[in-house]
Amino acid sequence: MSLLVGLLSKNEISNSIEKNLIGSTCKQNLYLKSDYKSADKNFISLNFSNRNLDSDINVCNSSGIIVNFTGDITNRAELIEKLNLSKDVTNSIIISYAYKKWGDSFAINIYGFFSIIIYKSKEKSIIAINDHLGSKPIYYFKSSSIFLISSKINTVLNMIAKKKPNHSRIRDYFIFYNGKPGETFFDDIYNLEPGSQLTFHNNNISIKKYFNYDLTQKILYKNDYEYEENFKEIFSNTISALSDNLGNQKIGSSLSGGLDSSSITCMLKHLEKNVIPQSVLFEGLNAQDNKAADERKYVKDVSLKYDLKIDYIPLKDFGCISELPQAINYNDEPPSLINGYVHSAIFKNLKSKNINTLFDGFDGDTTVSYGYEHLFELGRKFRLINLMQEYKDMHKNLGIKKINYLNAIQQYLIKSYVPSRIFWIKKKYGSSSMVPLEWYKKLNSKIINPPSYEEIYNNYRGLPIQNFFQKNSQFAHYLSITDRTIQMSLNLINHNASEYGIDIKFPFMDRKLIEFCLSIPSSQKLKNGVSRSILRRSLKNIIPDTIYARYTKSDLSPFSRNQICNVSNEKILESAQNISFFDTKYIKSNLLKNKSKHMVEIYQIIIFDAWLRKQNF
Repeated sequence: MSLLVGLLSKNEISNSIEKNLIGSTCKQNLYLKSDYKSADKNFISLNFSNRNLDSDINVCNSSGIIVNFTGDITNRAELIEKLNLSKDVTNSIIISYAYKKWGDSFAINIYGFFSIIIYKSKEKSIIAINDHLGSKPIYYFKSSSIFLISSKINTVLNMIAKKKPNHSRIRDYFIFYNGKPGETFFDDIYNLEPGSQLTFHNNNISIKKYFNYDLTQKILYKNDYEYEENFKEIFSNTISALSDNLGNQKIGSSLSGGLDSSSITCMLKHLEKNVIPQSVLFEGLNAQDNKAADERKYVKDVSLKYDLKIDYIPLKDFGCISELPQAINYNDEPPSLINGYVHSAIFKNLKSKNINTLFDGFDGDTTVSYGYEHLFELGRKFRLINLMQEYKDMHKNLGIKKINYLNAIQQYLIKSYVPSRIFWIKKKYGSSSMVPLEWYKKLNSKIINPPSYEEIYNNYRGLPIQNFFQKNSQFAHYLSITDRTIQMSLNLINHNASEYGIDIKFPFMDRKLIEFCLSIPSSQKLKNGVSRSILRRSLKNIIPDTIYARYTKSDLSPFSRNQICNVSNEKILESAQNISFFDTKYIKSNLLKNKSKHMVEIYQIIIFDAWLRKQNF
């Protein structure tokens, strides 16, 4: 993991400011890999790294363009050919030539996971770009005298006079979890939205979206075989692009035994990579929890198919509460991933084995989709016979014998024609409620305003109601892919990985793969009742048969749930009182009555209290 910094000042950057900037960043277990300071000494660009990543600064004196890059380019070979470059060029040089060829519109041609800072010395302007997901964050801050941009908030915090909490983001955190586009937990510090290009010139900031998914794009092949071969090719090429520069180095892979992690591990081995699967063992659980969390059977099947030696990581008395001090210490914003301790355990193990790269199956189910929107598509088109058959096959595959066909009509036909305002009234004033309204109940209504219909609708681009689809199946899939919690989660995982010196890669999040899955018919995602059908069929000969036929997922939450349940009521109430805007009576009479059900909300309270104390707010 690398860290990029760019500082443009109205005045000459003094040696003391430069030393402070470098010193505060090097304290984050990073060393200064490359730096550039403009001739007029008004701009400085720094690139820090905790290992020899392909991240550096490229200076082109003839054009006055300075490129600071970190990340991976997954269409690197294609760009090298188009730009007539040698195969061994750095990614920053590729970006330099891409900018010269395509100008300000160059970013749409770059696929991968990256953040980029470009300084145009002749114009004294900065351009900052992130990938389609914003997976590698870019934070920025502007005052009357400086514009500072960095891939870590802490770098910005160390350079400003006084940090202040962002009350808007804090409110959203306890109602929606995610926040409004671009907001962070600190006033005046912003996070660049996914697929965006920021330009700073003449003391003005302008931001435009250079990328969004094209919902007019439809991929239609002649037969299933063509869909399968194209998916397999994109998936294989993505993993190759993310691993080819590693040579014969050991590569870690998260292996839970699920479809996503098994697909990545098997493909790495299929491509003859030196993969060392990492599998967590949950020890000391009761029989019920152990049954839900134990995936050794499936992990073993992957091991046997490719003669892999699994690196098992035993965990006991471990979870979100025991990891809280370290999580708070490592993160600049509240570390909100309740099961993030699983990644932490893998990162620690990899670091002890001197393995620097981890492939992870994060959110493959969102990219590929379970395909349930196909049922909605059939219902909307009144293809009722097909709807009933898919519904029947789906339940059969899940081992459910009793099938309620009326429920299929209600969920996938009638529901889509009911105006969203009707659901709003029912949820707001009825006995059941949607998540934002439910989460708001723990807040003091005299201090925090309730979320309105418009606010909830804008946040989710619809209402967060199960099986409530809009427009068509492609749009339903699009809403899942562009959920803002994806960027938030990726930023947190990437940040945590960097603290251990781990470069984490997410093949299922590749733009080309997402675009493909978004553009194929929904019948390729749910077929004959088989969810995520295109992934299963494409890799049928690569993954074990048991993985191909698996429809269940493990439960990673027992340790965190047990630890949350063991936190005393007094401690939870104390944290709530420290935060000041909670309704402690409601928390006591509801959340504390069923800690297991409300463990995420309780964790938010505990972690946020600890974060406030760290920041001295």
